[in-house]
Amino acid sequence: MATRAPAGRPPPRLTAMLERLRQLLFGTLRRQLILGVALVHGVMMTLFIWDLTTRQRTMLLDRQTEHATALARSIATTSAGWVAARDFYGLQEIVLTQSRYPELLFAMILDTRGQVIAHSDTLRLGQFVNDLPVNPSARSDIILLSHNADLVDVISPIILAGRQVGWARVGLGQRIIGQQMDVLIRDGILYALAAIVIGSLLAGYMGRRLTRRLDAIQQVSDAVHNGDDSRRVEVEGDDEAARLAHQFNEMLDGLADRERELRDREAHLHTLLQTLPDLVWLKDENGVYL
Repeated sequence: MATRAPAGRPPPRLTAMLERLRQLLFGTLRRQLILGVALVHGVMMTLFIWDLTTRQRTMLLDRQTEHATALARSIATTSAGWVAARDFYGLQEIVLTQSRYPELLFAMILDTRGQVIAHSDTLRLGQFVNDLPVNPSARSDIILLSHNADLVDVISPIILAGRQVGWARVGLGQRIIGQQMDVLIRDGILYALAAIVIGSLLAGYMGRRLTRRLDAIQQVSDAVHNGDDSRRVEVEGDDEAARLAHQFNEMLDGLADRERELRDREAHLHTLLQTLPDLVWLKDENGVYL
């Protein structure tokens, strides 16, 4: 019959698995050093890539906004006379010319009521747009209607002789920007992995060099524990490991001197007891020697 773990405690199998995982990751100084360096590199590179992609995305979006603004102003300036003359064929030609622009989703010319009088999609002709700016003070310059990762939508008033005669509206997509960001993120991930691997290899080399010197101390300690007190640590250099080895050797030398001194005293006492005549020790009823 299977036994159940006490409430509040993990099952024994899970506990054993966690212990094996802990030994695998943190069982030695070398593993701790490698894991620590890998984690530091991973966190730093992740933050760097996130910051870089955020800045790059903002820069590309701002540049796309500038392009949409310039295109809307150009259409507004070019079409002013055609709007006043109600030359719809000329206006349509102006709009269709913009279709060659990269990332263009739509380009349209509207009258002051919001009716489409020219559009890059001819099926939209004659329809009405209901999201035009309503603030009269805002009709003197470019207005940004949408500014996100999917669409940059700007609208510019068409001014003729100081009077507004219509609107020029342009929408640009973000497909190319998205592709550029995908490439940037992919390259950033590759660089991050390369940095983690290189850092881990370097940490492994340094950890091996460090633990190899500590292993020399451990081997001598094991030998002394097993009864071979003649072994000493041989570590060159002047770093912490070398100083530790030197102090460890001095401690072993001090223990060896004390052990020899104790053996000499024990031999002297044994000789003394062998040469003395037999002694009789007397004690009273309270157990005190007389």
